[in-house]
Amino acid sequence: MTENKIDKEKLIDKICSSVIFSNSVFYSKILKYLYECYKKDKVPTEMEVAFDVFNKDKDFDPGHDTIIRVYFYRLRRKLKEYYKKEGKKDPLKITIPKGSYHIEFGDNSDNGGTDKNNPPQKYNKKYKIFRNATFILSFLVILALVYIIFNDVNVNNQKRISDISKNHKLWNTFFNNRYNSKVVVGDFFVFHEYDKTLDRDRRIQDYVINYEEQFTEFKRNHPNRDLDKWVLGELPHNSIFNIADLQRIFLSYDKEMDIDFTTEIDINYIKNKNVIYVGEFKNLRSLSDLIEPLPIEYETLPDWQGNFRYIDQDSSATLKARHDWDVNRYVVDLSILAKLPGLENENYIIVAGFGYNSQIKTIEMICHDEELKKFEQEIKEINGNIPKYYVSVFKITGFDRASCAAQLKWFYEIDKENYITQLTQGIAE
Repeated sequence: MTENKIDKEKLIDKICSSVIFSNSVFYSKILKYLYECYKKDKVPTEMEVAFDVFNKDKDFDPGHDTIIRVYFYRLRRKLKEYYKKEGKKDPLKITIPKGSYHIEFGDNSDNGGTDKNNPPQKYNKKYKIFRNATFILSFLVILALVYIIFNDVNVNNQKRISDISKNHKLWNTFFNNRYNSKVVVGDFFVFHEYDKTLDRDRRIQDYVINYEEQFTEFKRNHPNRDLDKWVLGELPHNSIFNIADLQRIFLSYDKEMDIDFTTEIDINYIKNKNVIYVGEFKNLRSLSDLIEPLPIEYETLPDWQGNFRYIDQDSSATLKARHDWDVNRYVVDLSILAKLPGLENENYIIVAGFGYNSQIKTIEMICHDEELKKFEQEIKEINGNIPKYYVSVFKITGFDRASCAAQLKWFYEIDKENYITQLTQGIAE
């Protein structure tokens, strides 16, 4: 039977009434909308889907809100699951090409009713029990951590706020404009791959694949691998400690703390808002434009190691981050703390390092009164005063993800006019 003679509308109705879609009314709504567009030979844009299906208003910004992409990712997965089970004998197969918002009809009979690239997953009973138990345990651990941290913040709110003085120039100049302030976490890029040997999907965080472009190139170089980008990144383990420390600052200045992730933003995100970044150098992504004008260079290496070079007038110095994994897990890490100006008088704070220790210690240092006082005193001794904008480099030593010490290795005052000129040129390029 040719494609033209097949009643496609009945196929759509069959999918929407299937077990997989019967409890997902909204996904059925999306699919029916796409079919109506198909009949009109129309390829809707992300904005049109947002308006027509999700009832978003004109202020909807897909650069900041990924809800459309998340739903389409899950819709593709539901369709794959449908054709593995109830739809394996359907004459036509509906697909939604990645990166687009329209459906295509293709022949489903050439693979015997099964998608060769996505064979059905066969989980035995023991694996199902293990998987469910693992999920429940993980959920309980996360719930416990959230409770401990926010209970600590709420119960000891007055004590914590009294520990943070508003006389520190780092923070009182950060919040002194009309903009809202955001925390941006450098999350890990995650993708899925179907493993034919294991007969299941594997969730992968690859050290050398940190950008969309790197993932696209990897797929191009390995066309036979069944790869699919996961719409959400993976949070670094240290994030929960960083967020808890930064919450003290926001509470003391009576500010609300919103959190975003570098896998979900581009360089336009920095406009008209103050931004605090915390994460690894390799996860800066578009925010790397902010440190491009600075006289520093860094090279990330596997196992949270790397090289860092700073240029001071006519001389330069190179520092190395290393992890001793074999003996005692002793860590020598490096971090930067940069206070930077925006094009419209926004303020940016960048805390970046090679590993967890550098981020935990640097954030801890600038969020606790005594440690911040000590740092500011060092700046005065080096520079004579505390400038509004600067970059500093720290050597962080200690055991992996445990207590550690910070040593200021280099300090550089930033000339606002010169920095803005270079930043503008870099963004334009």
